[in-house]
Amino acid sequence: MTGDPLKEQFVLEARELLVELETSLLDLEATPNRVESIGRAFRAMHTLKGSGAMAGYD
Repeated sequence: MTGDPLKEQFVLEARELLVELETSLLDLEATPNRVESIGRAFRAMHTLKGSGAMAGYD
């Protein structure tokens, strides 16, 4: 990939987080206002944002 282990780890984690986010959003589309899905979506986005910043993707 990039040769930078931190960035490589970020890419792997980001893929998983995006799958989690997609699943949560599809669940919300089917069942609006489902608190668990809202929480999962926000956690995935928050983690993605923090991990991206740590990897240098501000």
